[in-house]
Amino acid sequence: MKAPSWLAKRRASVRPFTWKKVVSTPVPAPRVSSPPRPSILPPRASVVPPSRTSFVPPPLMAALEGELGDVRAQLEQTTLELEEAMRALESARAEIAALQEEARAARESVSSFAAATLDDAERELCELATAIARRVVGRELSLDATLLVAWVREAIATSSLGDRLAVALAPDVHARVPGPAWQELAPSVVVDPTLPNGTCEVRGDATTVSTSAEERISLVIDEAGLGGDREAA
Repeated sequence: MKAPSWLAKRRASVRPFTWKKVVSTPVPAPRVSSPPRPSILPPRASVVPPSRTSFVPPPLMAALEGELGDVRAQLEQTTLELEEAMRALESARAEIAALQEEARAARESVSSFAAATLDDAERELCELATAIARRVVGRELSLDATLLVAWVREAIATSSLGDRLAVALAPDVHARVPGPAWQELAPSVVVDPTLPNGTCEVRGDATTVSTSAEERISLVIDEAGLGGDREAA
């Protein structure tokens, strides 16, 4: 059987090598381009011809203008409301300032009233103490009139009246306290009708000391620090 032609062995074609000099063609170097210089002129604005602009249909334009009008109306309304709020704020600030002034005046009035009330209370207390002292002293004198003798003795001991002493008595004192009680204090005892009731005087060479229930009460008030209030009353 004969083999197909495509299976037939083919001889390898061998080409003889030529020892010729191979001349290589030089390849040109790539050209390096320099960077572009910056332009000092502004770039040109692209001008779009009117024929190429977008077209807005009239109904849409009318709707946009209507919305723009609504926005403007709302903005004007908001501006009016803001102005009204600012005026209300200024009015509130003025009212607050007025209230603060009234509060300050009220505090000053309360302070003045409290001070006046305290002064009145002190004055009334002084008057009450004076009245109580008069009642107590009067009661003590009604029980023991010789207290006047002790007061005169104290006045003689605390005063420089000299050697020639005389005790002058109001008529009511002379009637209530016998004469011998006074003669122990001074060699001369006289009754002076011009003296107020309950008053005794110790008369020296150039000085006279008066003593009475009222004088003792005044002394107590002065020692208690209420003399100024008593004088003011």
